[in-house]
Amino acid sequence: MPGMPYHLEKGPYLSVIESFADADEATLYDALVSLRNPASRLEETGGQAGPLSSPNVASPAFTNAALKAHVREHWLGHTEADVAGGWEQPAYGTVSQTGEWHQWYGDADAILRETFIRAAEVALGLAHGATLADPRTAARRWPVEFFWKCPQPWLEGWVTWRRHGGGRRDGQVTVVIATPGNGAPVNSSPVPAQPSKPNTPFKIDPKSATGEHGMWVVTHLHNEPAAVQPLRASGRGRWQEPVFGATCESTGPVVVVAPSEIYGGVLPGGRPV
Repeated sequence: MPGMPYHLEKGPYLSVIESFADADEATLYDALVSLRNPASRLEETGGQAGPLSSPNVASPAFTNAALKAHVREHWLGHTEADVAGGWEQPAYGTVSQTGEWHQWYGDADAILRETFIRAAEVALGLAHGATLADPRTAARRWPVEFFWKCPQPWLEGWVTWRRHGGGRRDGQVTVVIATPGNGAPVNSSPVPAQPSKPNTPFKIDPKSATGEHGMWVVTHLHNEPAAVQPLRASGRGRWQEPVFGATCESTGPVVVVAPSEIYGGVLPGGRPV
């Protein structure tokens, strides 16, 4: 979740959240029950078995505790309130934006919580707000895929789904978390200066869709702000509509790139919770 080299990403954190959401019915249903409780902490969903507690998202530089704090403070904009054990979002005016979302103030917790609730309900075939005495009796168990898209002016959660056949797992739910930027620019080229690190494969012009998971981006090799065209006087007594040029100029060949996982791509075998 830190950093945003591309406009669309998955990366290690959403990969682990995906694996958590694709576990057995009881795990997903318990998370749904927790998410429906507005007093629960979004970043603590699933408890010690939850995705942000997974050893597969921790590193010496970014521990599980640091990741949860990052989500709580920088994604949700919550700060420790002057109440026992409480965290809350400061009122607009005392802060000018939510967390690190550049030039946007809103209820990120409520948007993300409702997005995850709706995704879990669709995956289990539940009507909104419906309950189950036994999660194993859920009408279906569709896998859930997550993507993160940025930047845009405000935060949105998108939940889409598609049935592939008549079986209980013959369908898929796709969630897109669309957020404002954090002020840092997206890479101007799909080929970053340091494209890969160990165990996070990177490829230019992949020839086949290998593995069970994958992400490709298709764009020009270079995408830079265009030079601003100066306005010219039209002459006395004459009016001429000004012509504005493109705000971005894309050059170089169109390339297909499989981003490395550390920069928002996905491992061919996924990443377990």
